Amino acid sequence: MGQMTLTTILGAMSVVVALEAVWLQKKINSNKYFGWLAKEPATSILKGVYFAGFPAAALIGGLVPARFFGLKGAEAGSLFALSGSGAEIITGIIAQFGRTLRIWMPDFGPLVAAATLLGGLFFLYFGIYLAMLNSAGTGEKRILRIYSSPVDLLFDGLHWSFYRAAAWLVLGNLYLGVAGGLAIILVEYALVSRVGNFSVAWQQQYALRFMLGLVTSVAFFFAPNLWLSLGFLCVLVVFSLVPRQGAAAKLAA
Repeated sequence: MGQMTLTTILGAMSVVVALEAVWLQKKINSNKYFGWLAKEPATSILKGVYFAGFPAAALIGGLVPARFFGLKGAEAGSLFALSGSGAEIITGIIAQFGRTLRIWMPDFGPLVAAATLLGGLFFLYFGIYLAMLNSAGTGEKRILRIYSSPVDLLFDGLHWSFYRAAAWLVLGNLYLGVAGGLAIILVEYALVSRVGNFSVAWQQQYALRFMLGLVTSVAFFFAPNLWLSLGFLCVLVVFSLVPRQGAAAKLAA
């Protein structure tokens, strides 16, 4: 019970910190002493501490076991032996890679099946979004970019995995964990948007991110493997760049 309580508190703290960060950013932007916190590289460092810090604290602190995150292969032992000759190190890496693939193998089939349907669902939504964007005029071009960098993409994947793992642990069921994790993400995005007084453009961007979180979380239900889930997320974002370029060209014309 203590473990579940601490995990719940950690999850709540994550939401609260996100709200405080948005509120503080509005204050800091106009402050001559602390304005640097809202600029690079300070923002990247702070985002890294937030997005990676909570999952790391839960995992390293032993609050949430690795399997709830979907860290399959992490329990197979050390990643590889870093002692011995170069040939021995390479052999150890190859052997570990083979063991990891064998552990992942049962997840590939369900993931491919789920990803086909879920990927179609996401791009249907994305197509509707682009159609709305084309009729919005050039003033809304900036919302075409879902993520400003691959690092932000991975940060979101880790962030969602933390909420999903915490909900799975507390609720005791993978299905409820996925649903609970999505509910926390939705609540956080809604509150952050309200506190930050985001424009319609930013709200639409967060809607796209939530849609990504939705389809990757459902895929996680069928194949509870964080590595494959992150890979699916990357594939979706990469393929979303193709129609994005076409829409950008139309808006620039």
